[in-house]
Amino acid sequence: MKIDRLVAILLYLLSRDKVTARDLASYSGVTLRTIYRDMETLGLAGVPIVSYQGAEGGYGLVEGFRLDRSFFKEGEMLALLSALKGINAAIQDRSIEAVLLKLKALTSKSAAVTAKAEELPSIIYVPIPWGMPSDWSGRLEIVRDAIDRRRVVSFTYTKVDGRSARRRVEPLTVVLQAGIWYLYAWDIAKKDYRFFRLSRISEPDTEQTIFARKSGRRPYPWESGWGDPPLIDTRLKFRPEDSQKARDVFPWEQPETLPDGFVVMTLRLPYGDWVERQILSFGPGVEVIEPEWLREKIRDLAEHAAAQYRTQT
Repeated sequence: MKIDRLVAILLYLLSRDKVTARDLASYSGVTLRTIYRDMETLGLAGVPIVSYQGAEGGYGLVEGFRLDRSFFKEGEMLALLSALKGINAAIQDRSIEAVLLKLKALTSKSAAVTAKAEELPSIIYVPIPWGMPSDWSGRLEIVRDAIDRRRVVSFTYTKVDGRSARRRVEPLTVVLQAGIWYLYAWDIAKKDYRFFRLSRISEPDTEQTIFARKSGRRPYPWESGWGDPPLIDTRLKFRPEDSQKARDVFPWEQPETLPDGFVVMTLRLPYGDWVERQILSFGPGVEVIEPEWLREKIRDLAEHAAAQYRTQT
């Protein structure tokens, strides 16, 4: 649409001192003749366009024509830019690119600030999990497009136990929680809202069926504890060489260091299979002290695993 292109050109000019017509044509994906008409349209709309003649010519805005940048402090602006760049690297959203352009237009064009914006930021946000498959971004894009166009999506979903089934859903939103991406959707067969881990979705297909969004649950699950699983009080004892890993996995707890160097953590954990997997990931580096039933379960799981390696093939 022409209005979208004109706004994009204006934002592009706001973030630069001068730009050539050829650069604007390349940026907008139109011909030079169209750019000339667009610049005339902006001028008639009251935008103070400056035309520079000659080999080094181009277009710019009258000095002093800037959007109000007093709302954000310089540090806040740089932090926003860093966060949005990280998100855009994951999902490559044109709307985020537009926001980035607007924020850059609000920053000062002094050499010092420009150089600082290009420096390695003090905080880098990378929302893409390690080891994600190469088609991950394409999978996410299909889901997000279906959400925007309100189209039913079908896909193969593999549960943690390895069982797979074809699912049809009305996609509502994508949620990033604790470094894991989820699709939140209305499951047509189950007639209920469900979370689907994007890493377990394969062969997504957007159907032509259009759905009307339901009101949904409020508060949403991510606003109220994700279903509030039962909490268990647990005491774990870690070997000295595994104490730092324990602090990495459970950073919110202050451990008790014993005279022999062992570390004891008293934890209140939302119970699920992940608790057992997390404990077993420490191997012999951890011992469950309490509760007794969890101690016995970890022992049985460890003995079963050891038996598999003792079996002759």
